[in-house]
Amino acid sequence: TEEIEKKRFESEMSLAITIQKRLLPKNKLEHQKFSYYGLTVPSSEVGGDYFDYVRISPTKYLLVIADVTGKGMPAALIMSNIQAAIQALAPIENDLKALVNTVNKIVYKNTSKDIFITAFFCLYDTESDEIEYINAGHFYPLLSDKDGLKELKVGGVILGFLPSPLV
Repeated sequence: TEEIEKKRFESEMSLAITIQKRLLPKNKLEHQKFSYYGLTVPSSEVGGDYFDYVRISPTKYLLVIADVTGKGMPAALIMSNIQAAIQALAPIENDLKALVNTVNKIVYKNTSKDIFITAFFCLYDTESDEIEYINAGHFYPLLSDKDGLKELKVGGVILGFLPSPLV
C-alpha cells in the first residue's frame, strides 16, 4: 500500500511538473528590437516562479516576472492562478495600473494573508520605444540600453497584501 501511494504521488508530481512547464513560455520572444526569455529552476519539483509575455497588439508586449512566496505545490497552484489571470486580462486591459490592480484583487481574494507575490510588469511599445512598468515588490530588474544599465525601481506594494489599488 505504501509503495502504491508513493508511485501515485510520483505520477501526480510528474504531471504537475509537465503542467507547470506548459504554463511558461516555450520559446524566447525574439523581436528586432528586443529579446525576452527566462528559465526557472524550482527548489522542489514545482514552485512559484513565473515569467511570461503577452502580445497586446502588433506593437505592444506585456512582460511579466513574478515569484510566489513559499515552495512546492501550494506556490505552483497560486502561480497557475496568476498566469491564467494575466493571460486573460492583458489583451483586454489597456491600462497597466488597472491590470496590476485587478491581478492584485484576484491574489488577495484567492490567497491567505501569509501568501503574497512579488512581481514586475512591463509594457513595451516597439513602435514608440516607450516602456511603462510597475514593480510590485520584486527585485529590481535591470534595463540595458544605449545609456547602460539601470534598475527599474518605480513600483508599489507586493501583490495580495492589500485589497485596495496598489498604484
